[in-house]
Amino acid sequence: MAGSDEGGNTGRILQGTYLLCTGRREGVACFGDTKADLWAALAPSFAFNIVSLFLVCVSPAKINDLRDILLDLCCTLMMLVVSQFCAQYWQRGEMWLRYMVASLWCGWSVVIDAFILTQLGILVFPGLKTSSLFLMIMLLIFSGNFLWVQWYIARVALAVSGLRAAQLCAYIALAMLAVHVTGSFLPPYYSPPASDLTYAGFMQMLFPLYGVH
Repeated sequence: MAGSDEGGNTGRILQGTYLLCTGRREGVACFGDTKADLWAALAPSFAFNIVSLFLVCVSPAKINDLRDILLDLCCTLMMLVVSQFCAQYWQRGEMWLRYMVASLWCGWSVVIDAFILTQLGILVFPGLKTSSLFLMIMLLIFSGNFLWVQWYIARVALAVSGLRAAQLCAYIALAMLAVHVTGSFLPPYYSPPASDLTYAGFMQMLFPLYGVH
């Protein structure tokens, strides 16, 4: 029975993710609204951070990646704090858990979609792997899709206006920017800016674990 329940939960998550990412509000009902559901949704992000920390520990030469791992973890926690504050302020506190669960799972869907589309493009045209223009276009598509999905989930899961949903996305983005600005004061203090977006850089934007080995 436990296996059946687990399989059912996975099916509902996949269904809800598909519905929300294609603009259908009924997908919100597929996600749970308990603390256990929230921990399950956070598990992939925490797993990435834990594995990254382990890899850094066994490879001292990669110690500089520790800052990026910690910043990624802080950004995840900042998203929780800011969104819960806004939900409480707008008297939508009882809806916050379901919103956060849906937001976290759908965020992974957007990342995986971007990864698959990029790999398909490179498979058909191998030269695109070294094309900064192609990677920049894919990054813009990924970023736009991610923002739209997060905006849509906020609007339907918290039952707020489109303007308030946009405000929430902006507040979260600003909070994450503040985390990264603060992180810039931690060693290493300077990293030479890349003149072009590389494949490795693009992949690390999708998966912070990429390149940490």
